[in-house]
Amino acid sequence: MTQSSRQPSSATTPWYIVADWVLPVLGPALPNGGLQVDGSRIGAVFNQPPHLNPARETSHCLRAMQDPEQVWLLTPGLINTHAHLELFDPSPVAAGPEQPMSQWLTGAIERIQSWEQTEQATLSRCHNSLLELIQSGVTTVYDISRNGDSLTALAALGMRGVVALEYFHPGPLTKENPATATNPLKRFSERYQHLHQTLKPHNGTGIALHSLAISPHSLYNVSPSAWKWVNHECQPLRIHTHLAESQDELDFLGLGQAHHPASIHKLSHIHLKVLGKSFPVAWQGNSPVACLEQAGLLDDRLTVAHALFTSPLDRQILADHGVRVAHCPLSNRWIHGHTLRWQDWQSTAHSNDSPVLALGTDSRLSNLQLDLRAEARAACQLHGWSEATALRYASLEGARLLGWETHLGGLATGYQADMVLWQCPRNIADSLATPEAIWLHPATSVQRAWVNGACVYQGEV
Repeated sequence: MTQSSRQPSSATTPWYIVADWVLPVLGPALPNGGLQVDGSRIGAVFNQPPHLNPARETSHCLRAMQDPEQVWLLTPGLINTHAHLELFDPSPVAAGPEQPMSQWLTGAIERIQSWEQTEQATLSRCHNSLLELIQSGVTTVYDISRNGDSLTALAALGMRGVVALEYFHPGPLTKENPATATNPLKRFSERYQHLHQTLKPHNGTGIALHSLAISPHSLYNVSPSAWKWVNHECQPLRIHTHLAESQDELDFLGLGQAHHPASIHKLSHIHLKVLGKSFPVAWQGNSPVACLEQAGLLDDRLTVAHALFTSPLDRQILADHGVRVAHCPLSNRWIHGHTLRWQDWQSTAHSNDSPVLALGTDSRLSNLQLDLRAEARAACQLHGWSEATALRYASLEGARLLGWETHLGGLATGYQADMVLWQCPRNIADSLATPEAIWLHPATSVQRAWVNGACVYQGEV
C-alpha cells in the first residue's frame, strides 16, 4: 500500500475506498469502482464515483490505485463454512485413497492427544488457523469447537464467526440411562448455555459478530436419542455435522454394498479410544441422509459437511428440508482421493432445486493449507467452475448457508462492511481475461481486510 492510502480517522465518519476493480458478486464487476462505508455498513457502491477526485486525497479516502505496477481489487470478505480452528498442525495426518478413513481418524486422534491441552495452547492453535484464513481473504468462519475457545480467538482478531460446540455420545439415552447431572450431555448443555449468555447482546440490526451453534460429530459418534435431547435442551439456531463422508461410515451403519468387519472394528476402536467403550448402532435408514430423515432430524438449521456418498434421492431429501452442504474439495481429496461429483448436485432427482452449498477448508489435519481460494481453484479444476462462480461460492453462497445472504457475502448498500482489498502485479493481471481471474490467481494477495468497517488485517507493503 502507498503511504497516502490510510485508515479512516473515525469509525463514525463516512469514508471511501476506490480500486481498479470492485467485484460486488451481487452484480457485474465495476472498473475504477468505489465504496462508501458508513460505520459498520456499506453506504453506497460507485462505478467511477464523480465526487472522488483522483488527484486529491482526503483523510477519509483510502485510494488503492497509486502504484502503477499493481492492480487492486475489492471483494466481499470470504466465508469458510467448515473449519476446525483448534486442530492446527504444520503437517496433515497421512492419508490416501487406499486407506480407510478410520485409519486417518485414528492417526488424527493420536496427533491431538499428543498436543498440549491447556487453554493457552488451544488458543494459539486457533490463532494460527485464523491467521492463515485471513491471509487468504476469509473474514467469516463457521467453526467446529470442542469447548468454544475459538470464540476468544475470533474476538481477538476482530473476525466474524459462528462457533458450533462439538459433542460425542454414541450411546442411547433411555429411562435407565437418562441425561443426569453426571452425564456428559448435561455438562455439554450447561456449557452451551453459559457461552450463549456471555456473548455480547445483539442490537437487532445487521448480524451478530459472534454466535453459537451445536455440532453432533457424526452418525457413528452420536446416537439419535442423544442428538434429539441436545437439540431440545439447547434450542440452537444452527447445527453442523459430518455426514456421508466415507465408506467406513456406511459400513458401520450396515449400509455398505459389502459388509467390512474390519471397518466396524476400527470405528469401534475409536469409540474405545475416545469414550472408553463401544456401542450398538441405533440409527435406522437405507442411507446416512435417510437415517436423519427417519429420526426427524433434518431441517433448515442443519449444515452437513462433505456428503460424498449420496444418491439422487438423498440430495432431493436434503433440498426438500433446506439442509445446507459444506464442500471441502482439498480435504476430501487428501483423505479419500476424491471429492463430490459436481454434476450430481446441479439438480435433484425430481426438481431443479439443489441444496445450498458453499466452500470450506476443514482443518490442518487434512489440508496442507487453510486457503479458501485454493479450495476455489480446486473446484474450478474439478468441477469446471468459472472464476466468477468460484468467487460466488466462496462468498455469497457461504452467506446463504448461514442465512445471511441479505447482509453478507456481497458488496451492496446496506450490507455489512466485511471487505477484502487484494493486489496483483500488473504484468500478471494484464495477462488474465477477467477481474475474477485476477482475484483467483496465486500471485494475488490480501493487503487489507475489514469486518464491520474496521480494519482487522493489513498485509506487508
